[in-house]
Amino acid sequence: MAVEQHIIARRGGIVSHFFQNVYHKVRYSDPPRLLFDLLSKFRIFIFPFNLYCFEVEGEISFPPPSEKTRGYRCEQLDRTSIPKLAAIPKKGNTLEEVTRRFDAGEECFGILKDAEIVGFCWFNLQECTSKLYSFPFNGANKAYLYDLYVVPEHRGRGLSPYLVTQVYPWGQEQGFEQVYATINLFNNPSNQLTVSYRQETLVKMLYVSLFNIYEHTFLLKSYKK
Repeated sequence: MAVEQHIIARRGGIVSHFFQNVYHKVRYSDPPRLLFDLLSKFRIFIFPFNLYCFEVEGEISFPPPSEKTRGYRCEQLDRTSIPKLAAIPKKGNTLEEVTRRFDAGEECFGILKDAEIVGFCWFNLQECTSKLYSFPFNGANKAYLYDLYVVPEHRGRGLSPYLVTQVYPWGQEQGFEQVYATINLFNNPSNQLTVSYRQETLVKMLYVSLFNIYEHTFLLKSYKK
């Protein structure tokens, strides 16, 4: 009887997880993004995004954090977090890749709920590796913020922009002159947050991947003269 109850409870949890993901996608996504998410199920990936350059110096007035972020905290992670980071089921988020990033001197910040890592972002301090617009920093005090991710169960709470506002003071302490970041055009909370920064849009791009066979990034518009 106990085993049967456990199986029923587990199945109920899986079903709840599925409908929770569907609910957050429908509520917080624009119709085009829903279409692109549907296409991704057939291994057709389409992502439009901007590459921004943010000025870190000076005072920034951020909107107050959402009540939905209550109970979450952000902190800088170290190598002891490698197993937990690698356990998060995300494409490319392998133990080898996470270890390589720490070995390369990259910095990682996590979003935590109690002792669980529910999201993260990475900083490359050596170069901007955005597609179609990659360049080294050549010793300049700059950073490229990338791979910002929140696990599906915790989305819809404004955790991505919350993480950005929490790491901003760290960027100031590091004396960064600029921070570069790519943001999906359908990520409304993060795009709205860019208004708070002194920022410049560098390029608009469209990433397309078909069945893991064809992959290309198209330059839609360059704002640099």
